[in-house]
Amino acid sequence: MRKAIIQYARNSFILMKLYFIALYYIVKKEKWILIQREQLCKILMYAYNHSRYYHDLIKPDFSSEYDVISYLKLLPLLSKDIIRREQNNIYSDEIDTGKSKWRNTGGSTGEPLRFPILESTNYWEGICQMILYIQMGYKPGDLIVSLDGARISEEKQNKDIFWEERVSNFPYGKLRYSTLFLNERTVPYYIESLNRVKPNFMRGYPSGFMELCKLMEKMQLCIKFKLKAVYLTSENFSAEEKAYISSLLKCPVYGQYGHTECSVFATQGSSDMQYLASPLYGYTEVVDEEGVHVEIGERGEIVVTGFSQLGLPFIRYKTGDLAIYGGRNKYGETILSTLLGRTIDYIYNNKGEKVYTVGFIFGGHLKAFNSIRNWQIEQNEKGRLLIRIVKGEDFNKEKEHDLHNFFTRNDFDIEINYVEEIPRTQRGKQLFLIQNCK
Repeated sequence: MRKAIIQYARNSFILMKLYFIALYYIVKKEKWILIQREQLCKILMYAYNHSRYYHDLIKPDFSSEYDVISYLKLLPLLSKDIIRREQNNIYSDEIDTGKSKWRNTGGSTGEPLRFPILESTNYWEGICQMILYIQMGYKPGDLIVSLDGARISEEKQNKDIFWEERVSNFPYGKLRYSTLFLNERTVPYYIESLNRVKPNFMRGYPSGFMELCKLMEKMQLCIKFKLKAVYLTSENFSAEEKAYISSLLKCPVYGQYGHTECSVFATQGSSDMQYLASPLYGYTEVVDEEGVHVEIGERGEIVVTGFSQLGLPFIRYKTGDLAIYGGRNKYGETILSTLLGRTIDYIYNNKGEKVYTVGFIFGGHLKAFNSIRNWQIEQNEKGRLLIRIVKGEDFNKEKEHDLHNFFTRNDFDIEINYVEEIPRTQRGKQLFLIQNCK
């Protein structure tokens, strides 16, 4: 008991300290550009000193933090293929390959990547998370819960418990409600638990929140507490989905975009869809297929240089994600006007043209959208789509006709299969697109 009290006191002290550090950086926002340049210098020098690959690439002759950004742009882009080819050459020499912790990412993109991490190096993660929470109205002591792919034991499932408890509340939530078991039978237990614990914030997968809200609407369930905000992360979502979640949970909805590689932390306010990539966390670029930075309003691939991941320094790393570039503001934040999904999130029409799904489908303002509980697109040949739909109660022939017309007008032939549910990945996420047509 004494150890538990001491640990609780220590965690509370650390969290309070983090809260005031984040407040300091909010007040001193005009210093963010200078901090970014200082951190760029540090990560480049660390890579030069501790990575054989970067030692051969980097020439540490930039005289100060004021010209480091120009120097950075002279370095080649980093791809997953290069990382897999170089392996130990690119890893930090401070990594013990036999004992160090490793992370995996990219399984859903078809380009999995495994890389080492050095513990306790991500100083800016907690600060950027706290800045976002403060923007959402966080005060010390507020309770956070998440809706994600939590694994739940069979014993708990048999007791209709579909959540687990974490040691820490910040930033990922004291309770983790699992998306893997959310359905008409179980949702009353989720709502009963939420009404009992009364969280101030909820965070998690957009697809999970959409499923929760649609089940609440269908079964006339409601939460009996006031949420300060919902924080969507890990998946893309549309403006319509954001507005729907906000209307059902009666609170502002924010967004966050980041990676397992810990090299970009971008946040979205409640009133728009653009993201601001924090200069405290990394340096974010948007480049074309030739690696040239795009102009404002143009589409390109997001390329990031992170400040905290030392096990494998991600310097000008190609994320595989597409965005419309919106420039940089006076604080050094890179503006991503629209996230377009991954470079593989496209479908081919009958003309063989590549069509990116986020802008095409979610920008299409389909009448059927609000009558679909859940859906998934699969493509196995150019021009043809298999669409799986979990129908809402008011989905009818008119909505189906609207769907057919929309795709036909855009040179697609579709087959619709009505299903009871869309399967989720092992992490509890839902794949909106299965692209088998290469």
